[in-house]
Formats: sequence, C-alpha cells, structure tokens
Amino acid sequence: LSLSIWWASVSDAPVTEMSLRAIPIRMVLLVFLFFLFTGATTQPIGAVVTGSMEPAIQSGDMVISSATTNPNPVVDTTIHPANSPDAPHVFGQPGSIIVYQTFLDRPVTHRVRYQVEAGENWVEKADESHIPAGIECSDLSSCPAPVSGYITRGDSNRYYDQVGEIQVVSSDDVLGIVKLRVPELGQVAKFAYDRSQSTPEGINQQQMR
Repeated sequence: LSLSIWWASVSDAPVTEMSLRAIPIRMVLLVFLFFLFTGATTQPIGAVVTGSMEPAIQSGDMVISSATTNPNPVVDTTIHPANSPDAPHVFGQPGSIIVYQTFLDRPVTHRVRYQVEAGENWVEKADESHIPAGIECSDLSSCPAPVSGYITRGDSNRYYDQVGEIQVVSSDDVLGIVKLRVPELGQVAKFAYDRSQSTPEGINQQQMR
C-alpha cells in the first residue's frame, strides 16, 4: 500500500501529494521530515480524532508539527492568520493550522483566523457568520481578550473556538504549527478517543471539536 503525505503549502500553490511505495524509502523520508520540521516542539506528532478540520485534515489522520522556535531556516515558523492579505494556503485554505493546549485533556488542532490584542473586543472584527446571532463581547468569557493571541476555528465548525469555553490562544499555548499530515496513521488514537467518549450503553456523547 502506498502512503500519501500531504505537505502544508507555503505559497498559494496547491497542496502536493507524494505517493511512496517502497517501505525503506518511506520510513527514511518520514524520519527526515520528522527531524526537519519538529524542532523543539513538545507536540511533534499527534492524531486528529474529530472531524472539525475536514476536509483539510480527516479524523484519524496524523499530523507533524514544527515548533515556533525551530531554528531550521527552511521551515516557516511564522503563524499566519487567515485574514492576513499574504496568508499562505495550508491544505486548501489560507491561514496557519496550529496545535494548542486548552483546559481539555487533549490538544486542539485548528486554523488561526485572526490575531487580537489584550483587552480588545474581538467580536467587533469577527465574521458574523461564525458568531451566534445576538452574541456580544460581554456574553463571552474570552472577551475582551484577556491576553494577546489568536482566534481559532476548525474548518468545518460553524463557530469560533472562543465562542465556547476556550480562551484566546496565546503564544505560550501554541504547541506547534502543522506542516504535514499522514492519512489514517492516527486511527488507533481515534479508536481510543471514540471509546472514551462512549456512554456505558455504547452511545457516543457529543464530541467537542
């Protein structure tokens, strides 16, 4: 079976797919890419266990991330908000995809939508289609922004993450910037996650993306 590795595009060019059929070559390339991109990140690899980033990243995919402090000059360590005029397209849409830590028991992998400053009313510059109707800054625990950072949202999610209990993502919360995805390599982790979200009757609870 071939293994497809999707590169996070660093320009407006389409995402590139590589099909690697020789197992030895495949493993050598994966090891090379791992050390090239990961740098000093504490979250170099991770499994995506929900569909919040589909179709760019599928549930059950593995992602490889780079630290924002990666010293390798060929790796772009800048976080590009999707609303920036020069934001590169990553997996088909503008804006960096980051892995960040929250109060949840697992990191979240979502796209950066725009940047905010501490004390800013970020609802004022939000896309209204991604904010529930009638919601104002005073209705949200994350507004005004308690820290300078990023507003995020999964590609297939209707609302920004910060509409819920997740706070503005600070630079300290960012564990890595997604650079590659390996399809289906995170299926084991997804299976374990699905089991953990099931009730004793076997009915899946609502998953937070």
